[in-house]
Amino acid sequence: MKDLLLKLSLLALLSGLLLLESCKSYNPDSLMTSTQEKKVIPWKVGLTMQETGAYLFELQGPELADSMIIGEAFDREDGTWIVHLDELHWFYNHPLGWSDTALTLWGTLVLYQEGNQWTITVEEEPWIEGVSRAEIRYRDPITSGDQGRDRMQRRWSRIETLNSHWQERLPESHYGLFNRDRNQPESPWFTRDYRSLLFPELYGYPDHWQPKDEDPMVRAEDILWDQRYTQDLLPEEWQELRDSGTLLRDYEEAASLIWIAYNWQWLWTEELPGLTFTMMDSEE
Repeated sequence: MKDLLLKLSLLALLSGLLLLESCKSYNPDSLMTSTQEKKVIPWKVGLTMQETGAYLFELQGPELADSMIIGEAFDREDGTWIVHLDELHWFYNHPLGWSDTALTLWGTLVLYQEGNQWTITVEEEPWIEGVSRAEIRYRDPITSGDQGRDRMQRRWSRIETLNSHWQERLPESHYGLFNRDRNQPESPWFTRDYRSLLFPELYGYPDHWQPKDEDPMVRAEDILWDQRYTQDLLPEEWQELRDSGTLLRDYEEAASLIWIAYNWQWLWTEELPGLTFTMMDSEE
């Protein structure tokens, strides 16, 4: 069987069927999309045959930003495909640098075919075990190897630990938009609500909160942090993370990963299960 890459473009049934394109070459960079355009960009799956007989599985989509989920896919005698997920490859650019990270992933998907339609289902809900590799550039230095992995693991641990807390404090259970979309001006977007909640010293205090002249303040990352607000926002064991500027650095360097973590359960329980797509030859 010849090497074949299937680009599977997925959209929810209510949005119409998506196209699956076949081609003989594949450039992952061509599938990356900006957050402003993401709502008109479908989900995409790449399947590339390996020498082992398994297929390299690559999933990209609007709620993953410039990230990719990677695994191995096997076609079965009953016509379905079983997909074992291995990695979340996360990449993020920011004004002072970038992060390129691989996070170990566990989970199982199944692809079903009915006629010319395919459906993706979740057999074992994916979960992230931890960081396996990371390169981090902040200003000029690049941190990699064990040091880069350990630094990114500490960041991921903070994101994962605080995620359930933000679920209780942010107004939306999930966010389809990372940044503002001019085509959807009324839709909530993650960065606005997240930074407004965590960093009112930079983005303005909420209407229900009135800062006081006597509020204790502490300086970190060239910012005066309102400690009374910190005490209201976070349990005691996490307050130092905000007052030291650590959460601000996490946001500046890993905002899209925080967004992915926030949407993670919704992604696998509501967004992806049942997505329907069709196959088309790219030469048509």
